[in-house]
Amino acid sequence: MAPLQQQTIATTLVTRIIALLCCTIVAHAQTARDHAVELRTSATDNGFRIEVDGARSTSTTRVSIRGLGAYDWIDVPLPEGNTGIDVGRADGTTEVRWLIDRTDTAGKAVPADGYAMIRTADDANGKRRVLLIADTQAADALEDVLARYRDDLRREGWSTELATVPPSRHHAQAPQIRSLIREVYQRPLDIPLSHVILIGAIPIPYSGGFSVLGTYPPPDGHEGHGGAWASDCYYADMEIAAGIDAAGAWTDAEVDIADSATAYWERNVNVPGDGKFDQCVIPSDVELAIGRVDMADMPAFGTMADDRRREFELLRRYFDKNHRYRTQGRNIPLRALIDDNFHGFIYEEGGARIHEAFAASAWRSWSSAVDTFVVGDWVPETPTRASLDTMQCLLSYACGGGGFEHCSYVATTQDLVQQPLRAPITLLFGSYFGDVAARNNIMRAVIAADGDALACGWSGRPHWFLHTLAAGETIGDCLVRTQNNAGEYRGAAKVSSDDATISAFDAYRRGVHIQLVGDPTLRLPGPAMPSLAVQRVDDASGNAVDVEITCPDSAKVVIEQGPTADGPWTDAAAVDLGPGERRIVRLSVSTQAGLLRARPYRAADVRGSRLWTNIWGRGTLTAFGPATGVCDVLPDNLGCLQDLHWFDLMGRPISAPRNNGSAGTYLWRSGAASGISVFGFGR
Repeated sequence: MAPLQQQTIATTLVTRIIALLCCTIVAHAQTARDHAVELRTSATDNGFRIEVDGARSTSTTRVSIRGLGAYDWIDVPLPEGNTGIDVGRADGTTEVRWLIDRTDTAGKAVPADGYAMIRTADDANGKRRVLLIADTQAADALEDVLARYRDDLRREGWSTELATVPPSRHHAQAPQIRSLIREVYQRPLDIPLSHVILIGAIPIPYSGGFSVLGTYPPPDGHEGHGGAWASDCYYADMEIAAGIDAAGAWTDAEVDIADSATAYWERNVNVPGDGKFDQCVIPSDVELAIGRVDMADMPAFGTMADDRRREFELLRRYFDKNHRYRTQGRNIPLRALIDDNFHGFIYEEGGARIHEAFAASAWRSWSSAVDTFVVGDWVPETPTRASLDTMQCLLSYACGGGGFEHCSYVATTQDLVQQPLRAPITLLFGSYFGDVAARNNIMRAVIAADGDALACGWSGRPHWFLHTLAAGETIGDCLVRTQNNAGEYRGAAKVSSDDATISAFDAYRRGVHIQLVGDPTLRLPGPAMPSLAVQRVDDASGNAVDVEITCPDSAKVVIEQGPTADGPWTDAAAVDLGPGERRIVRLSVSTQAGLLRARPYRAADVRGSRLWTNIWGRGTLTAFGPATGVCDVLPDNLGCLQDLHWFDLMGRPISAPRNNGSAGTYLWRSGAASGISVFGFGR
């Protein structure tokens, strides 16, 4: 929440523009991978070990650690020749920064950095609140899939809220959406708001006075792409300081850019009083993770301005993919694909040698999350797409010179219509398309296409930092970490021509253009969903239940109780289970509780050769009723059905009327607490 001090960005624009436009690099003998320290994590008898993957010559190595929530790094002595450090299980959450300043064959410095996080605490972290904001037409058209999506979120530990607003993408109405978000943010809640997903036609904020002649050049370096860019981070910046609304820090009085030489496209024009904000840099730390799922203005996929039916079909397909990932994502190979067409991207500027190394953001971020990196071209110089495009993987990154509808030597929007990506989380970088509201924008095409892609970010100016995905954070948490980076993470670096001093290259850091296309609540896949059976116990209190629980994976399973599917939830028990192990736990439940939820997480488990800590999986939601009654929860999207009943195998009704409240749709099975039965329904 601390205000950011404005920084002057020294700019040599000719190099940046020509390089991004034509893929010409001043010097690229060094690769982006040379600028990343790849850290691997593993379990030991006494805790965990974090070490550098691969032997590379070094001139200087510096290792630092910090605890969760700390800003300052504390240096850790590293004996000569040692390539790893040990972390005890009792140390809580530990983040590691590893800097290696290498030299190339010409004796020039090659700055490299890497980061890793380990959560050693066996806590039940993961309870979060997410606000869904959908336009009214989309909410009506997608009622069933949004209900299923909320059910998926609840099973993973989220509390959910859905708000609907009239459809509009006009930037001038953005303050109304922010007021809605702030009302929820300020509300005294047992679980505070942390994530927001915008669905459909939700106003698009614009901000910036980018100019090649000003303090802040356009993030892609192009002269005609100045002015204001799409900027959902406006919705994320709630407070300038504790209790003080940040709205006043977003002004609309100073920037006056209307000439086509600076702002060629009308959406980038920014003049006083037009509802577009002045800021090029986020005024203060953001508090919320914002993601947008919007399929409008994508004629390559068949959308039309005066008919939203195709847009709704694409939104439905997106949430179908989302559900598939949440229920089957654990089967995705632990593999990352990287297509780097910029390499080291090194040039001289202002008495320093700049190392932007865009793809290093992927190498350093994903080394602790995958077993294998696959490197190559997505689109070779032949009519046939490369195998990387259709290879299933967990993560992918690609960069190249671009336009709104293409990333050079990678893909075009039209390519993605025919052959979608298979990576749920994708990062892209190139000219123009970081301004995501443009027609047929390739980043929006990534998630609009069939396949598996669910989230896309523009990583390179600045670098994104996603190493915490392997410690259970969401892609939205990584977005916030990137937006708030005020120097904790180095990313791009510069080497002084005078004394070879290495420092962070701060251009584009904390820019208002940093935003997420897709669902901000996505995590790496967790353990398989446990099964949960509840049976009332006849005792004096009347509040005892026996819970029979099993889980296909080795996991810790937290059992919670609550009155509704959106909580408030309180912990009732925690059980360590081996693969397929079955356990019966007796609980004393609150008289207010009608639901039990079992959520699995991997606190210190090895999957393949990677250690993921505190990765939550999909939970099981089960209702229970009065003594001798058993209740089965059905997905919320069945709420539109009528006359649900349980029947025995002879077709005789055995159920009492159904309940359909905020906890979801469920059926009481009274008089048939065990045995085989089926249910039927009508409309």
